[in-house]
Amino acid sequence: MKRTICRSLGSLLALWAFLMLGVAYGQGDRGTLAGTVTDSSGAAVPGATVTVTHSSTGFTQEAQTGSSGEYRVPLIPMGTYAVTIERVGFRKWETSGVVVNINTLVSVDAQLTVGAASETVVVNSAPPLLSEEGTNLGKVMTSQQIMELPLSLGGGPRSTYAFIPLTPGVTTAGGSVRICGGLIQGTAV
Repeated sequence: MKRTICRSLGSLLALWAFLMLGVAYGQGDRGTLAGTVTDSSGAAVPGATVTVTHSSTGFTQEAQTGSSGEYRVPLIPMGTYAVTIERVGFRKWETSGVVVNINTLVSVDAQLTVGAASETVVVNSAPPLLSEEGTNLGKVMTSQQIMELPLSLGGGPRSTYAFIPLTPGVTTAGGSVRICGGLIQGTAV
């Protein structure tokens, strides 16, 4: 009898640990880079090689554009990246300073121009602040930004919960914090 209970308890514990792996995985430091590659007439450029390189670590990942010219580089560590796009018959396209934050989708579209592969087009602009790829709401605050906030926020001493109302999609009403319509503690409304 005791042995059966121990086995059942062990199985339940193993199942719980397995299910929590998915939750822990979602708390990572990854983001996604995506976009569309076109030529100067606006037509899709399939088969282009997209290379993203982390500026600090040198981490590199490649992707190929599909038939519609779209590409996606998922699960890349947060940080600043350089993006290079190459296709035979077109000039190499590159940009740097692309910032990928936690759980974000950054869109980097490119327009290739006809020319030799030895020629390079360097783009010195940042991707748009608004993502057209999804409806994710979020806020990444640097430690410097947090340190510059007042010590007393919301009438009490500084705590991580005091910064939640600064995030898009969060409202405070009647003393309770609502994130996208739900409650921070309790059941959804």
